[in-house]
Amino acid sequence: STLLGQWKKKTPAVYLWDYISNFDEYLTPFPNLMRVQEQLLFFKNEGVDGIFMNGSGYDYAPFDDVKTYVLSAIMIDPSLSVNDLVKRYYERFYPVSGTLISDYFLDMEKGMYDRNMNIDMYSSFRTAMLTYLNPAKFKRFYADLIAIEGQLKGNEYEQVDQLISALSYVQLQLNYHQ
Repeated sequence: STLLGQWKKKTPAVYLWDYISNFDEYLTPFPNLMRVQEQLLFFKNEGVDGIFMNGSGYDYAPFDDVKTYVLSAIMIDPSLSVNDLVKRYYERFYPVSGTLISDYFLDMEKGMYDRNMNIDMYSSFRTAMLTYLNPAKFKRFYADLIAIEGQLKGNEYEQVDQLISALSYVQLQLNYHQ
């Protein structure tokens, strides 16, 4: 806050650059929306004029679509509910699989947020397993997602198929580490 105050004396606007992905593990889910929301509220209260969020930027990163949607919304209004945004997004774009995906995604988010642990942008898969990626929950989610894939149509099928492809890497990593 002191450094921010010094910058505000020197320039009429302060913009921040923030990193929001695990750059060592693009394909491993990275639950950080609730923590980013907390940071956005802090920065807004400190008078920051804008933030650039440097993330993966690739469609193959798991949950990238919902994260982009939620981040866009909370950058405009950081008081919005991450839970509500995630659920509404999945209800609209994933009518069959949305509840399954949003429940898993929000469970990971809440677990990491409640633990209030450091989220390293360069952390190993083993660190993910020790902090937020519960192997049993992941395996159940992954199997359930594969089981309903045949019920999906159109864009929902394509999106879930891409998600399963990315999560297959995570499944391989779990098998390797266990």
